[in-house]
Amino acid sequence: MKSKLFFLVLLCSLKALAQIPTTNLDSEYKFTNNILDTFGTAENLTRTGSAATFTTDRFGAASNAINLAGDNLSRVPVQSATSLSMSFWVKTSTNDANYRTIMEQSQRVNTANDSSSRGWYVYLRNGIVSLSCNYLWRWTANGGLNTYTGHTGWWDCTSNTNIADNNWHHVTITITGRSYYNYAGAPNWAFENVYKIYVDNVLKNTITRTYNATTATGGNGTSSPDFLPNNNVVIGNNSYGNLAAANRYTDTIDDIRFYKTTLTPANVTSLFNESAPLSRNDFNSFSNFSIYPNPTNGIVSVRSVENIENIEILSLEGRKIKSSNEAKIDISDLSNGIYLMQIKTIDGKFGTKKLIKE
Repeated sequence: MKSKLFFLVLLCSLKALAQIPTTNLDSEYKFTNNILDTFGTAENLTRTGSAATFTTDRFGAASNAINLAGDNLSRVPVQSATSLSMSFWVKTSTNDANYRTIMEQSQRVNTANDSSSRGWYVYLRNGIVSLSCNYLWRWTANGGLNTYTGHTGWWDCTSNTNIADNNWHHVTITITGRSYYNYAGAPNWAFENVYKIYVDNVLKNTITRTYNATTATGGNGTSSPDFLPNNNVVIGNNSYGNLAAANRYTDTIDDIRFYKTTLTPANVTSLFNESAPLSRNDFNSFSNFSIYPNPTNGIVSVRSVENIENIEILSLEGRKIKSSNEAKIDISDLSNGIYLMQIKTIDGKFGTKKLIKE
């Protein structure tokens, strides 16, 4: 009875985990041996080049991520009123001073940030992921007779976190445009742009850029901060596809999602904790093994009548924490609590048992 209850708890936990945010989700690209939009909006990618290859993802599944290798992937523009969020996983060991564009939707024609070219791009430099963004603001007053426009200029939001360790890292970036108007004898108005960047579920930086003005005349009006030009979204190059090789991100990327909204910290956590589903067969296909000592505060071993290929320690949500290619594993560095130990035999059978760290 206890084992059945534990199994049901696991299934409920995994089902809850699968509920990644889909509100205002524009598109997603999981790179499961293709470059299609798997959310159903059919904003499929087009590849330029022939060097990119599908590779192993963070869960060890073959052909479930893509190594760009100098190619770039493009799609039609993302259109959103004022806000945009993007979530993706990257794996890289590149650590140089070049500005390497990971993805972009902007009007800039090269690496120079022309102040009149609006848009955004995400880049890798010195092993650190950063965002650069330039808004166009518009203000219309007096029944449309008085119109004011201008650019905020390019502003960078850097994560200050080096990820060039050849391990998988999750990145979420949010871009939010807001406008304010206060008529108090004379028109006062402002545009505020807020940029946030998360790495591995930790908020690393927030940049708030405010443009203030008091020159509008004609009473109350309307405003429309705009940062998304009618340029393609390109992964691994700029929107025109003309960056030099040294300015392109050429390594591995996976699970890209674009949202027409500002993701919340809870949304970011859900995306970070997304994991490969554990099927019912993963629990039932092999059970003739034991783990000892359990509970433990150090090394735990597996006793089995079959040869073990590898061991994985998972959170209760199914996220892989660590692994071993031996029939034992050291969990002394883990926090106290309940985990899952999943084993795989050399003939492809799986088995899972509860493991307690104390």
